[in-house]
Amino acid sequence: MKLRKLARQLAAAAVAGAMALSLCMPALAQTWDISNQPGFSEVYSITVTGTTGGRTVELFGGGSSLSQTETDETVLSGSGATFISLRGYGAPVAVTLEGLDTKPEVSSLSDACIRTGGDVSVELRGTNTLTIPNRRCIDAEEGSLTLGGTGKLNIRSRSGISVYDIYGSGSGSFTMNGGSVDMAAAEGSTRAMESGIAADTITLNDGSIHVLLAPTIQGFYVDYHDALSASKDIFIRGGSVVTKTANTVSGADTVQHRALYSRDGDIVISGGSVQAEGGELFAGGSIRISDGEVKADALCSNNGLTISGGKVTTKGFNVSGPIVLSGDAKVTFDGYLDEGPLSRFDLSGLTTDGYLRYQPDPLDTDAEKDSEGYVVIHGTLEPQPGGDAGNASGDAGGAIAAVVLGSAAVWGGYEVVTRVILNELLPEGAAIPANRGQLALLVWNNAGRPEPAAQPAFADVADADMAKAAQWCAEQGIMEAKSADTFKPEGWTPKFNVIETWNKAFPKH
Repeated sequence: MKLRKLARQLAAAAVAGAMALSLCMPALAQTWDISNQPGFSEVYSITVTGTTGGRTVELFGGGSSLSQTETDETVLSGSGATFISLRGYGAPVAVTLEGLDTKPEVSSLSDACIRTGGDVSVELRGTNTLTIPNRRCIDAEEGSLTLGGTGKLNIRSRSGISVYDIYGSGSGSFTMNGGSVDMAAAEGSTRAMESGIAADTITLNDGSIHVLLAPTIQGFYVDYHDALSASKDIFIRGGSVVTKTANTVSGADTVQHRALYSRDGDIVISGGSVQAEGGELFAGGSIRISDGEVKADALCSNNGLTISGGKVTTKGFNVSGPIVLSGDAKVTFDGYLDEGPLSRFDLSGLTTDGYLRYQPDPLDTDAEKDSEGYVVIHGTLEPQPGGDAGNASGDAGGAIAAVVLGSAAVWGGYEVVTRVILNELLPEGAAIPANRGQLALLVWNNAGRPEPAAQPAFADVADADMAKAAQWCAEQGIMEAKSADTFKPEGWTPKFNVIETWNKAFPKH
Protein backbone atom coordinates (compact mmCIF):
# COMPACT_ATOMS: atom_id res chain seq x y z
CA MET A 1 0.00 0.00 0.00
CA LYS A 2 1.18 3.45 -0.73
CA LEU A 3 0.76 6.16 1.88
CA ARG A 4 -0.12 9.59 0.45
CA LYS A 5 0.78 12.71 2.39
CA LEU A 6 -1.99 15.33 2.60
CA ALA A 7 -1.84 18.96 3.65
CA ARG A 8 0.19 19.82 6.77
CA GLN A 9 -2.82 21.43 8.47
CA LEU A 10 -4.78 18.18 8.53
CA ALA A 11 -4.56 16.14 11.71
CA ALA A 12 -4.66 12.77 9.99
CA ALA A 13 -3.60 11.10 6.77
CA ALA A 14 -5.65 9.11 4.30
CA VAL A 15 -4.31 6.04 2.63
CA ALA A 16 -5.19 4.84 -0.86
CA GLY A 17 -4.08 1.73 -2.67
CA ALA A 18 -4.81 -1.82 -3.39
CA MET A 19 -3.41 -3.42 -0.23
CA ALA A 20 -5.32 -4.51 2.76
CA LEU A 21 -4.04 -2.13 5.45
CA SER A 22 -4.70 1.55 6.09
CA LEU A 23 -2.34 3.45 8.43
CA CYS A 24 -2.14 7.07 9.46
CA MET A 25 1.43 8.19 10.10
CA PRO A 26 3.34 11.48 10.06
CA ALA A 27 5.57 12.07 7.08
CA LEU A 28 8.29 14.23 8.57
CA ALA A 29 10.19 12.64 11.46
CA GLN A 30 9.16 9.13 12.39
CA THR A 31 10.28 6.62 14.99
CA TRP A 32 9.75 3.10 13.72
CA ASP A 33 9.32 0.76 16.69
CA ILE A 34 9.76 -2.76 15.33
CA SER A 35 8.23 -4.31 18.45
CA ASN A 36 5.03 -2.24 18.33
CA GLN A 37 4.29 -1.03 14.82
CA PRO A 38 0.57 -0.33 14.27
CA GLY A 39 -1.02 -2.80 11.87
CA PHE A 40 1.88 -5.28 11.95
CA SER A 41 1.84 -8.47 13.96
CA GLU A 42 5.59 -8.64 13.30
CA VAL A 43 7.98 -6.52 11.25
CA TYR A 44 10.12 -8.78 9.04
CA SER A 45 12.13 -6.10 7.25
CA ILE A 46 12.72 -2.36 6.97
CA THR A 47 14.21 -0.77 3.84
CA VAL A 48 15.33 2.86 3.91
CA THR A 49 16.27 4.38 0.55
CA GLY A 50 17.92 7.77 0.15
CA THR A 51 16.18 10.29 -2.11
CA THR A 52 17.04 13.84 -3.13
CA GLY A 53 14.32 15.10 -0.77
CA GLY A 54 14.96 12.78 2.17
CA ARG A 55 14.33 9.04 2.31
CA THR A 56 11.68 6.42 1.61
CA VAL A 57 10.87 3.90 4.35
CA GLU A 58 9.35 0.54 3.39
CA LEU A 59 8.10 -1.99 5.92
CA PHE A 60 7.14 -5.61 5.32
CA GLY A 61 5.70 -7.89 7.98
CA GLY A 62 2.91 -9.99 9.35
CA GLY A 63 -0.10 -9.26 7.17
CA SER A 64 1.02 -5.83 6.12
CA SER A 65 3.31 -3.66 4.07
CA LEU A 66 3.92 0.06 3.92
CA SER A 67 5.82 2.63 1.89
CA GLN A 68 6.27 6.21 3.07
CA THR A 69 8.49 9.12 2.08
CA GLU A 70 10.06 11.19 4.86
CA THR A 71 11.88 14.50 4.80
CA ASP A 72 13.24 14.57 8.32
CA GLU A 73 14.87 12.18 10.76
CA THR A 74 14.28 8.42 10.56
CA VAL A 75 14.69 6.56 13.87
CA LEU A 76 14.69 2.77 14.21
CA SER A 77 13.96 1.37 17.67
CA GLY A 78 12.38 -1.53 19.57
CA SER A 79 13.10 -5.24 19.64
CA GLY A 80 12.26 -8.02 17.22
CA ALA A 81 13.58 -10.21 14.41
CA THR A 82 13.85 -7.56 11.72
CA PHE A 83 16.22 -7.40 8.76
CA ILE A 84 17.25 -3.82 7.87
CA SER A 85 18.34 -2.60 4.42
CA LEU A 86 19.86 0.89 4.01
CA ARG A 87 20.21 1.98 0.39
CA GLY A 88 22.16 5.14 -0.33
CA TYR A 89 22.85 4.63 -4.03
CA GLY A 90 21.03 7.54 -5.67
CA ALA A 91 21.40 9.83 -2.66
CA PRO A 92 23.02 9.40 0.76
CA VAL A 93 20.79 7.87 3.41
CA ALA A 94 20.98 8.62 7.14
CA VAL A 95 19.20 6.84 9.98
CA THR A 96 19.31 6.85 13.76
CA LEU A 97 19.39 3.71 15.90
CA GLU A 98 17.89 4.37 19.33
CA GLY A 99 17.37 1.42 21.63
CA LEU A 100 17.22 -1.04 18.73
CA ASP A 101 17.55 -4.76 19.55
CA THR A 102 17.13 -7.10 16.61
CA LYS A 103 17.97 -10.73 15.90
CA PRO A 104 16.71 -11.51 12.39
CA GLU A 105 16.05 -15.08 11.35
CA VAL A 106 18.66 -16.31 8.91
CA SER A 107 17.22 -16.78 5.43
CA SER A 108 18.09 -16.18 1.83
CA LEU A 109 16.78 -12.65 2.32
CA SER A 110 18.46 -11.82 5.62
CA ASP A 111 21.88 -13.36 6.17
CA ALA A 112 22.93 -10.22 8.07
CA CYS A 113 21.29 -7.86 10.56
CA ILE A 114 21.86 -4.80 8.37
CA ARG A 115 22.77 -4.67 4.69
CA THR A 116 23.86 -1.37 3.14
CA GLY A 117 24.87 -0.01 -0.25
CA GLY A 118 25.98 3.39 -1.48
CA ASP A 119 26.68 6.14 1.06
CA VAL A 120 25.10 5.44 4.45
CA SER A 121 25.45 7.19 7.82
CA VAL A 122 24.13 5.86 11.13
CA GLU A 123 23.75 7.87 14.34
CA LEU A 124 23.83 5.91 17.60
CA ARG A 125 21.65 6.84 20.56
CA GLY A 126 21.21 4.83 23.71
CA THR A 127 22.16 1.15 23.64
CA ASN A 128 21.58 -0.88 20.47
CA THR A 129 22.18 -4.59 19.95
CA LEU A 130 22.46 -6.55 16.70
CA THR A 131 22.64 -10.35 17.02
CA ILE A 132 23.08 -12.95 14.27
CA PRO A 133 25.08 -16.03 15.37
CA ASN A 134 27.58 -17.54 12.93
CA ARG A 135 27.00 -14.76 10.36
CA ARG A 136 28.22 -11.32 9.35
CA CYS A 137 26.33 -8.62 11.23
CA ILE A 138 26.55 -5.52 8.97
CA ASP A 139 27.29 -6.14 5.31
CA ALA A 140 27.93 -3.29 2.86
CA GLU A 141 28.45 -4.18 -0.78
CA GLU A 142 29.96 -0.84 -1.84
CA GLY A 143 30.16 2.86 -0.98
CA SER A 144 30.71 4.20 2.52
CA LEU A 145 29.43 3.53 6.02
CA THR A 146 29.77 6.22 8.70
CA LEU A 147 28.93 5.74 12.38
CA GLY A 148 28.50 8.62 14.82
CA GLY A 149 26.49 9.87 17.75
CA THR A 150 26.82 9.33 21.49
CA GLY A 151 25.22 5.89 21.88
CA LYS A 152 26.47 2.32 21.90
CA LEU A 153 26.23 -0.51 19.38
CA ASN A 154 26.65 -4.10 20.57
CA ILE A 155 27.42 -6.54 17.76
CA ARG A 156 27.11 -10.25 18.54
CA SER A 157 28.08 -12.34 15.53
CA ARG A 158 30.87 -14.26 13.83
CA SER A 159 32.08 -11.16 11.97
CA GLY A 160 31.09 -7.57 12.69
CA ILE A 161 31.12 -5.01 9.86
CA SER A 162 32.22 -5.42 6.25
CA VAL A 163 32.37 -2.52 3.76
CA TYR A 164 33.95 -3.79 0.57
CA ASP A 165 33.35 -2.65 -2.98
CA ILE A 166 32.26 -5.86 -4.69
CA TYR A 167 32.66 -4.19 -8.10
CA GLY A 168 36.40 -3.77 -7.70
CA SER A 169 36.89 0.00 -7.62
CA GLY A 170 38.23 -0.20 -4.06
CA SER A 171 36.01 2.57 -2.72
CA GLY A 172 34.44 0.85 0.24
CA SER A 173 35.15 2.97 3.33
CA PHE A 174 34.26 2.81 7.02
CA THR A 175 34.41 5.97 9.16
CA MET A 176 33.62 6.38 12.84
CA ASN A 177 33.02 9.86 14.24
CA GLY A 178 31.57 9.06 17.66
CA GLY A 179 29.72 6.58 19.81
CA SER A 180 31.02 3.15 20.83
CA VAL A 181 30.98 -0.28 19.19
CA ASP A 182 31.44 -3.50 21.17
CA MET A 183 31.96 -6.73 19.18
CA ALA A 184 31.97 -10.32 20.41
CA ALA A 185 30.51 -13.70 19.53
CA ALA A 186 26.81 -14.21 20.15
CA GLU A 187 25.86 -16.07 23.31
CA GLY A 188 25.50 -19.75 22.49
CA SER A 189 27.19 -19.36 19.11
CA THR A 190 28.97 -22.39 17.69
CA ARG A 191 31.64 -20.17 16.17
CA ALA A 192 33.88 -17.60 17.84
CA MET A 193 34.22 -13.99 16.73
CA GLU A 194 36.59 -14.04 13.77
CA SER A 195 36.56 -10.53 12.35
CA GLY A 196 35.71 -7.05 13.61
CA ILE A 197 35.63 -4.35 10.93
CA ALA A 198 36.74 -4.95 7.34
CA ALA A 199 36.79 -2.30 4.60
CA ASP A 200 38.90 -0.91 1.80
CA THR A 201 39.72 2.12 4.00
CA ILE A 202 39.09 2.53 7.74
CA THR A 203 39.10 5.89 9.56
CA LEU A 204 38.55 6.46 13.28
CA ASN A 205 38.10 10.15 14.12
CA ASP A 206 36.35 9.71 17.48
CA GLY A 207 34.47 7.15 19.51
CA SER A 208 35.56 3.72 20.73
CA ILE A 209 35.84 0.26 19.20
CA HIS A 210 36.17 -2.88 21.35
CA VAL A 211 36.67 -6.25 19.65
CA LEU A 212 36.93 -9.63 21.39
CA LEU A 213 38.39 -12.21 18.99
CA ALA A 214 39.15 -15.92 19.29
CA PRO A 215 41.68 -17.06 16.67
CA THR A 216 41.71 -20.77 15.99
CA ILE A 217 44.69 -23.09 15.90
CA GLN A 218 45.00 -25.42 12.92
CA GLY A 219 47.73 -27.99 13.46
CA PHE A 220 50.99 -26.16 13.86
CA TYR A 221 49.63 -23.03 12.17
CA VAL A 222 47.75 -20.11 13.65
CA ASP A 223 44.71 -18.88 11.80
CA TYR A 224 45.00 -15.12 12.32
CA HIS A 225 41.89 -13.04 12.67
CA ASP A 226 41.75 -9.27 12.45
CA ALA A 227 40.00 -6.68 14.58
CA LEU A 228 40.33 -3.89 11.99
CA SER A 229 41.24 -5.05 8.49
CA ALA A 230 41.68 -2.82 5.42
CA SER A 231 42.75 -3.61 1.89
CA LYS A 232 44.20 -0.09 1.75
CA ASP A 233 44.87 2.42 4.55
CA ILE A 234 43.89 2.65 8.20
CA PHE A 235 43.73 6.10 9.84
CA ILE A 236 43.46 6.44 13.64
CA ARG A 237 43.01 10.16 14.37
CA GLY A 238 41.17 10.06 17.69
CA GLY A 239 39.04 7.84 19.87
CA SER A 240 40.18 4.41 21.04
CA VAL A 241 40.58 0.86 19.76
CA VAL A 242 40.77 -2.03 22.25
CA THR A 243 41.29 -5.56 20.96
CA LYS A 244 41.73 -8.81 22.86
CA THR A 245 42.09 -12.50 22.14
CA ALA A 246 39.37 -14.48 23.89
CA ASN A 247 40.45 -17.42 26.00
CA THR A 248 37.75 -19.68 24.60
CA VAL A 249 39.85 -21.77 22.25
CA SER A 250 42.49 -24.18 23.43
CA GLY A 251 45.72 -22.25 23.70
CA ALA A 252 44.11 -19.04 22.48
CA ASP A 253 45.54 -17.00 25.33
CA THR A 254 48.93 -17.48 23.70
CA VAL A 255 47.77 -16.74 20.17
CA GLN A 256 48.21 -13.34 18.60
CA HIS A 257 45.62 -11.63 16.50
CA ARG A 258 46.09 -8.63 14.23
CA ALA A 259 44.54 -5.60 15.87
CA LEU A 260 45.15 -3.41 12.80
CA TYR A 261 45.81 -5.06 9.45
CA SER A 262 46.44 -3.05 6.27
CA ARG A 263 46.96 -5.49 3.41
CA ASP A 264 48.36 -3.13 0.77
CA GLY A 265 48.33 0.29 2.44
CA ASP A 266 49.61 2.22 5.45
CA ILE A 267 48.64 2.45 9.09
CA VAL A 268 48.66 6.12 10.11
CA ILE A 269 48.06 6.98 13.78
CA SER A 270 47.89 10.70 14.59
CA GLY A 271 45.85 10.63 17.81
CA GLY A 272 43.68 8.50 20.04
CA SER A 273 44.79 5.16 21.44
CA VAL A 274 45.23 1.58 20.28
CA GLN A 275 45.37 -1.12 22.97
CA ALA A 276 46.03 -4.50 21.40
CA GLU A 277 46.09 -7.11 24.15
CA GLY A 278 47.72 -10.13 22.58
CA GLY A 279 47.64 -8.50 19.15
CA GLU A 280 49.91 -6.89 16.58
CA LEU A 281 49.78 -4.11 14.01
CA PHE A 282 50.64 -5.15 10.45
CA ALA A 283 50.92 -2.93 7.37
CA GLY A 284 51.66 -4.02 3.84
CA GLY A 285 53.00 -0.48 3.40
CA SER A 286 54.35 1.58 6.29
CA ILE A 287 53.36 2.37 9.86
CA ARG A 288 53.47 6.07 10.80
CA ILE A 289 52.70 7.25 14.34
CA SER A 290 52.78 10.97 15.13
CA ASP A 291 50.59 11.21 18.26
CA GLY A 292 48.39 9.18 20.58
CA GLU A 293 49.20 5.99 22.49
CA VAL A 294 49.82 2.50 21.12
CA LYS A 295 50.28 -0.75 23.05
CA ALA A 296 50.73 -3.90 20.96
CA ASP A 297 52.62 -7.16 21.04
CA ALA A 298 54.36 -6.33 17.77
CA LEU A 299 54.64 -3.67 15.06
CA CYS A 300 55.09 -5.23 11.62
CA SER A 301 55.39 -3.55 8.22
CA ASN A 302 56.80 -4.18 4.78
CA ASN A 303 57.93 -0.60 4.17
CA GLY A 304 59.34 1.01 7.28
CA LEU A 305 58.21 2.34 10.65
CA THR A 306 58.20 6.04 11.57
CA ILE A 307 57.32 7.27 15.07
CA SER A 308 57.49 11.06 15.36
CA GLY A 309 55.36 11.57 18.46
CA GLY A 310 53.06 9.87 20.90
CA LYS A 311 53.75 6.97 23.25
CA VAL A 312 54.38 3.44 21.96
CA THR A 313 54.90 0.23 23.94
CA THR A 314 55.60 -3.05 22.14
CA LYS A 315 57.27 -6.42 22.60
CA GLY A 316 58.67 -6.70 19.11
CA PHE A 317 59.43 -5.14 15.73
CA ASN A 318 59.20 -7.02 12.43
CA VAL A 319 59.93 -4.26 9.95
CA SER A 320 61.35 -4.24 6.44
CA GLY A 321 62.95 -0.87 5.83
CA PRO A 322 63.99 1.90 8.20
CA ILE A 323 62.86 2.31 11.80
CA VAL A 324 62.88 6.06 12.44
CA LEU A 325 62.19 7.71 15.80
CA SER A 326 62.00 11.50 15.82
CA GLY A 327 60.39 14.46 17.57
CA ASP A 328 59.14 13.73 21.07
CA ALA A 329 58.35 10.06 20.38
CA LYS A 330 58.39 7.96 23.53
CA VAL A 331 59.01 4.31 22.64
CA THR A 332 59.30 1.42 25.09
CA PHE A 333 60.51 -1.90 23.69
CA ASP A 334 59.58 -4.62 26.16
CA GLY A 335 62.49 -6.84 25.17
CA TYR A 336 66.23 -6.54 24.97
CA LEU A 337 68.33 -5.11 22.16
CA ASP A 338 71.97 -5.72 21.41
CA GLU A 339 74.17 -3.71 19.08
CA GLY A 340 72.89 -5.45 15.94
CA PRO A 341 69.14 -4.75 16.24
CA LEU A 342 69.80 -1.40 17.92
CA SER A 343 71.77 -0.20 14.90
CA ARG A 344 68.57 -0.39 12.80
CA PHE A 345 67.02 2.51 14.74
CA ASP A 346 67.51 6.01 13.34
CA LEU A 347 67.40 8.33 16.36
CA SER A 348 68.96 11.35 14.69
CA GLY A 349 65.70 13.34 14.70
CA LEU A 350 64.76 12.54 18.30
CA THR A 351 64.48 15.53 20.68
CA THR A 352 65.41 15.59 24.34
CA ASP A 353 61.70 15.09 25.15
CA GLY A 354 61.72 11.76 23.31
CA TYR A 355 63.37 8.45 24.09
CA LEU A 356 63.84 4.78 23.27
CA ARG A 357 63.64 2.40 26.24
CA TYR A 358 64.57 -1.25 26.06
CA GLN A 359 65.58 -4.11 28.34
CA PRO A 360 69.32 -4.77 28.41
CA ASP A 361 70.92 -8.08 27.64
CA PRO A 362 70.71 -10.10 30.89
CA LEU A 363 74.45 -10.74 30.58
CA ASP A 364 75.19 -7.01 30.44
CA THR A 365 75.45 -6.35 34.16
CA ASP A 366 77.06 -2.93 33.64
CA ALA A 367 74.15 -1.44 31.72
CA GLU A 368 72.78 1.76 33.22
CA LYS A 369 69.04 1.29 33.87
CA ASP A 370 66.11 3.37 35.03
CA SER A 371 63.89 2.54 38.00
CA GLU A 372 61.92 0.01 35.92
CA GLY A 373 64.99 -1.81 34.68
CA TYR A 374 65.12 -0.29 31.16
CA VAL A 375 68.05 1.22 29.32
CA VAL A 376 67.00 4.68 28.13
CA ILE A 377 68.36 6.53 25.09
CA HIS A 378 67.21 10.15 24.99
CA GLY A 379 67.26 12.30 21.90
CA THR A 380 69.83 15.04 21.51
CA LEU A 381 67.93 17.73 19.62
CA GLU A 382 66.30 20.62 21.42
CA PRO A 383 62.50 20.80 20.96
CA GLN A 384 61.40 23.25 18.26
CA PRO A 385 60.40 26.57 19.84
CA GLY A 386 56.91 27.74 19.00
CA GLY A 387 57.35 31.48 18.75
CA ASP A 388 59.30 31.88 15.55
CA ALA A 389 57.65 29.13 13.59
CA GLY A 390 54.28 30.82 13.63
CA ASN A 391 55.70 33.95 11.98
CA ALA A 392 56.78 31.93 9.02
CA SER A 393 53.41 30.33 8.43
CA GLY A 394 52.54 32.41 5.40
CA ASP A 395 55.17 30.75 3.20
CA ALA A 396 55.39 27.44 4.98
CA GLY A 397 53.10 25.30 2.85
CA GLY A 398 55.29 25.03 -0.24
CA ALA A 399 58.50 24.63 1.73
CA ILE A 400 57.06 21.90 3.91
CA ALA A 401 55.68 20.05 0.90
CA ALA A 402 59.24 19.88 -0.43
CA VAL A 403 60.54 18.58 2.88
CA VAL A 404 58.01 15.76 2.88
CA LEU A 405 59.57 14.38 -0.25
CA GLY A 406 62.80 13.78 1.63
CA SER A 407 63.89 10.79 3.63
CA ALA A 408 61.95 9.08 6.38
CA ALA A 409 64.13 10.80 8.94
CA VAL A 410 62.86 14.17 7.75
CA TRP A 411 59.23 13.16 8.36
CA GLY A 412 59.60 13.72 12.10
CA GLY A 413 60.84 17.26 11.51
CA TYR A 414 57.91 17.90 9.19
CA GLU A 415 55.46 16.79 11.90
CA VAL A 416 57.07 18.99 14.54
CA VAL A 417 57.26 22.08 12.35
CA THR A 418 53.73 21.84 10.93
CA ARG A 419 52.19 21.30 14.35
CA VAL A 420 54.00 24.35 15.73
CA ILE A 421 52.85 26.48 12.78
CA LEU A 422 49.25 25.33 13.01
CA ASN A 423 49.09 25.86 16.77
CA GLU A 424 50.07 29.46 16.13
CA LEU A 425 47.92 29.90 13.03
CA LEU A 426 44.58 28.33 13.95
CA PRO A 427 42.10 29.75 16.49
CA GLU A 428 42.94 28.97 20.12
CA GLY A 429 41.67 25.55 21.13
CA ALA A 430 40.91 24.45 17.56
CA ALA A 431 41.87 20.88 16.67
CA ILE A 432 44.01 20.41 13.58
CA PRO A 433 41.66 19.18 10.80
CA ALA A 434 42.31 15.60 9.78
CA ASN A 435 40.21 15.56 6.60
CA ARG A 436 38.69 17.86 3.99
CA GLY A 437 35.30 18.06 5.70
CA GLN A 438 36.80 19.13 9.03
CA LEU A 439 38.96 21.72 7.29
CA ALA A 440 36.03 23.23 5.36
CA LEU A 441 33.95 23.38 8.54
CA LEU A 442 36.74 25.08 10.52
CA VAL A 443 37.29 27.70 7.80
CA TRP A 444 33.55 28.35 7.43
CA ASN A 445 32.99 28.70 11.18
CA ASN A 446 35.92 31.10 11.48
CA ALA A 447 34.54 33.16 8.59
CA GLY A 448 31.30 33.70 10.50
CA ARG A 449 29.24 30.84 8.97
CA PRO A 450 28.23 32.74 5.79
CA GLU A 451 25.44 31.36 3.63
CA PRO A 452 26.65 29.92 0.30
CA ALA A 453 25.33 31.50 -2.88
CA ALA A 454 23.73 28.21 -3.97
CA GLN A 455 22.14 25.35 -2.11
CA PRO A 456 24.66 22.65 -1.03
CA ALA A 457 25.02 20.27 -3.95
CA PHE A 458 27.54 17.68 -2.78
CA ALA A 459 25.83 14.30 -2.47
CA ASP A 460 28.61 12.83 -0.31
CA VAL A 461 28.28 15.43 2.51
CA ALA A 462 25.47 14.39 4.85
CA ASP A 463 25.96 16.84 7.73
CA ALA A 464 24.01 20.07 7.09
CA ASP A 465 26.65 22.47 8.46
CA MET A 466 29.49 20.67 6.73
CA ALA A 467 27.49 20.73 3.48
CA LYS A 468 27.16 24.53 3.71
CA ALA A 469 30.84 24.84 4.61
CA ALA A 470 31.94 22.72 1.65
CA GLN A 471 29.67 24.61 -0.76
CA TRP A 472 30.88 28.03 0.46
CA CYS A 473 34.57 27.06 0.39
CA ALA A 474 34.19 25.74 -3.16
CA GLU A 475 32.35 28.90 -4.28
CA GLN A 476 35.07 31.12 -2.78
CA GLY A 477 37.86 29.14 -4.45
CA ILE A 478 39.32 28.26 -1.06
CA MET A 479 38.94 24.50 -1.61
CA GLU A 480 38.27 22.54 -4.79
CA ALA A 481 35.43 20.11 -5.28
CA LYS A 482 36.39 16.65 -6.50
CA SER A 483 33.59 16.69 -9.08
CA ALA A 484 30.31 18.50 -9.76
CA ASP A 485 28.52 16.60 -6.99
CA THR A 486 31.31 15.20 -4.77
CA PHE A 487 33.51 16.90 -2.19
CA LYS A 488 35.17 13.87 -0.54
CA PRO A 489 34.80 15.15 3.04
CA GLU A 490 36.61 12.11 4.46
CA GLY A 491 39.62 12.62 2.20
CA TRP A 492 42.88 13.01 4.10
CA THR A 493 44.45 16.45 4.01
CA PRO A 494 48.09 16.79 5.10
CA LYS A 495 49.08 19.54 7.49
CA PHE A 496 50.85 21.64 4.85
CA ASN A 497 47.57 21.72 2.87
CA VAL A 498 45.77 22.92 6.00
CA ILE A 499 48.33 25.76 6.27
CA GLU A 500 47.95 26.71 2.59
CA THR A 501 44.15 26.60 2.73
CA TRP A 502 43.99 28.70 5.90
CA ASN A 503 46.29 31.34 4.43
CA LYS A 504 44.20 31.41 1.26
CA ALA A 505 41.03 31.94 3.32
CA PHE A 506 42.53 34.46 5.75
CA PRO A 507 45.51 36.12 4.03
CA LYS A 508 47.79 38.34 6.06
CA HIS A 509 48.14 41.85 4.66
